[in-house]
Amino acid sequence: MRYGLFQINRNLVSRIGFLVLLIITGGFSFSGIAGESGKAVFQQTCVACHTIGEGRLVGPDLKGISQRRSKAWIVQFVKESQKMIKNGDPEAVAVFQDYNKLIMPDQNLTSGQIEDVIQFIKEVSGTTGLESKAKISHSSDTAGSKNISKEDIAKGQKLFQGTLRLKSKGAACISCHSVRHDSVVSGGALAKELTTSVSTMGSAGVKAMISNPPFPVMKAAYKDAVVQSDEADALVAFLTHVDQIHETQQPVSYGIKLALSGLTGFALLLGLFSLIWIRRKVKTVNTSVFNRQVKSESDPHYFKRYDHHHND
Repeated sequence: MRYGLFQINRNLVSRIGFLVLLIITGGFSFSGIAGESGKAVFQQTCVACHTIGEGRLVGPDLKGISQRRSKAWIVQFVKESQKMIKNGDPEAVAVFQDYNKLIMPDQNLTSGQIEDVIQFIKEVSGTTGLESKAKISHSSDTAGSKNISKEDIAKGQKLFQGTLRLKSKGAACISCHSVRHDSVVSGGALAKELTTSVSTMGSAGVKAMISNPPFPVMKAAYKDAVVQSDEADALVAFLTHVDQIHETQQPVSYGIKLALSGLTGFALLLGLFSLIWIRRKVKTVNTSVFNRQVKSESDPHYFKRYDHHHND
């Protein structure tokens, strides 16, 4: 009886042990799944501004971030960093001040997605071979480290203005942005002015933002129109040049030219309308018929012809 009871207990312990093992391995599996999901989100959303163990980019290096900040703080900051800064959160304000007062765009991510990213960063932060683990490289974002040629600057200026189309047929930068440059027409005012973007974010950061936009509107605009690496290099070369010479440049103003063009167009239209007005009918058709009838009735032979016609 005791042996049977012992056998039953042993079987129960084995089953419990198996369940514990299953839970543990399942936990590791879930962690791995979360890490892979977080990696995908990081590559798509975060890599433009952040690295994991490769140093400061546009934003802070995120290696070990979960040890410096609580998960709840990170989730909230990713979702609504601007609100936290306005509300005076000391850590959020410190990050804002330390990184040239660049506002991190609020990301349209769920809490689960952000937690997956945190898990991915934690996994990468705990490894020594970051390249093999994360497979995230910023080595190509070094456009500013090479010598910039006049050809690169000229190509970048054409791409910025839209006189040279992007290979993907995406919108030109000037649609939303502007720079202070004598030979560049004033651009759009929908997004940030880019004159000092390179000195503010660095050439690597600017290229990363061009190649993989972190801002929701820009991301949507270039979702199916990715800027190629050589095009991004040329744009960074042009923006670097603009940053270097902007203090000697005067904003391009087309106010007088536009006014003269408007007056010229108005004069041409006025002349055209005058020609049309001169050739207009000055009298109605009924007036012509009435005058002919009056003229006929004033003829002394009119009534004779009229009586002869009716007598017949």
